[in-house]
Amino acid sequence: MNKEKNLVLGTYIGFIIALISNFIPSASVQMMGGLLFLLLLVMTYIWRAKSVKEGYRHTHMAYLIKSFWIGALFLIVGILLAVLLADHSVINAAVDSVGAGQFLTEDDINQILIDYTRRNLGVFIITLCPSLLYLGYRFVKGALLANKEEVIENFKNWF
Repeated sequence: MNKEKNLVLGTYIGFIIALISNFIPSASVQMMGGLLFLLLLVMTYIWRAKSVKEGYRHTHMAYLIKSFWIGALFLIVGILLAVLLADHSVINAAVDSVGAGQFLTEDDINQILIDYTRRNLGVFIITLCPSLLYLGYRFVKGALLANKEEVIENFKNWF
């Protein structure tokens, strides 16, 4: 495998790992995935700038950058919708009880989080999954094309 192909495939694999890490129920792993995502985004901009216009590396890097920003747009819209559509009554009741002077134990907080998640799981799936599915689709599609050493013909398309 040549150096160019290794770079492009490695970038896709890094983005896929960063995306998957957000499903691991550990804040530190999710934070590392987010940092990896941002580092890869910066490196992708640099690699695109150093590549031949419309060449193999350039089209894949431009495709990844566009994928990131469209995925971010979907995520922002999803977060806003989740905030508007979610049932916050469990959180509001907890805040009211703390405001009234009640001390919440760790078990109380864990139960509040479990109840909140159960009540709003459907909202979170409907509002946040489109961005994750979009990014997953784009990363896998691009990696398959990169593995065949094909340029991305129309990297400006949303899909």
